[in-house]
Amino acid sequence: MIRFHATEERNLPGIMRNGLLKSLATGRREAVWCVPFSYIDWAVIHVAQKRRCPLSSIVVLRLDVPRRSIKRFAHRGVEWIPADVPPERIRVHATVSVNRKG
Repeated sequence: MIRFHATEERNLPGIMRNGLLKSLATGRREAVWCVPFSYIDWAVIHVAQKRRCPLSSIVVLRLDVPRRSIKRFAHRGVEWIPADVPPERIRVHATVSVNRKG
């Protein structure tokens, strides 16, 4: 099943080398957080606000994980995986581009 994970660009080398590690989760739950395609925008904004970083520093990763490994969180659309996601199941989906009107 395809899911998406938003993270800061500075984390990308370690993720591509080691995968997404649940032990590095910063939320209350030790898990890899993910969203379906329709929630990518929400995830990008959420990570940028939580980390207090510019939107342009956010990368969206495409995860290919077994359906049975995905758990639903109370917040609609947000899901979690209670295991590490190996690097071979991760691809860069997009980097965020911010259009500025000036």
